[in-house]
Amino acid sequence: MSKLPDNTLVVVADRVSARLFRTNLAGQTSLLEQTEVLTPTPIEGVEDGDRPMTMDEAGFVRQLAERLYQSALRSDFEHLVLVADPQTLGQLRPLLHKEVQKRVVSELAKNHARTSRDELEKLLA
Repeated sequence: MSKLPDNTLVVVADRVSARLFRTNLAGQTSLLEQTEVLTPTPIEGVEDGDRPMTMDEAGFVRQLAERLYQSALRSDFEHLVLVADPQTLGQLRPLLHKEVQKRVVSELAKNHARTSRDELEKLLA
């Protein structure tokens, strides 16, 4: 974790969920702190079983990109690390606003959606 500066947002995503971690703002420890878990926002009037999974996936990636943009506008993070399976990362990149793109300091195209926080820390160190 020593490579990541304070106020770094680490997004660990797959096609239907994302975990958001933040580096310790006080700089006293090297631990990642999980701040949020994002899942697709359901569409009103549509039952979960009525939509093909690909629509959920594409919609979720757009929601994630928008969430990152809004966070960047509020200066919620200075640096961004993206960890996602290659397909999700490939879908996400073109959707990222320039405000978000300029904060990306690292990308890892591998699925770590179920990787523990401790393992993520080792992976990103």
